[in-house]
Amino acid sequence: MTVRDDVKMRDEYTQLRFIEFLEFIGRVAHIRYIEEEDVPLVRKIERIMDALFPLFQMKRNAVDDAVEEKESSDESVFI
Repeated sequence: MTVRDDVKMRDEYTQLRFIEFLEFIGRVAHIRYIEEEDVPLVRKIERIMDALFPLFQMKRNAVDDAVEEKESSDESVFI
């Protein structure tokens, strides 16, 4: 992200904000599976998380696909 005053706040260049981390995971997933155009990004991100989490003795919680198909994120904002 942009740092407002990069001289005074130079430490901000060495810290990764959570939103930047999430974007990083999405970009890695996109690039790693770029040739699989028919696979949605959410599935690619799940694959990346399944590969990363065991390195930290963690496991991803499964997502209920029925909820995903029921409404999109845009629709859920207006409910």
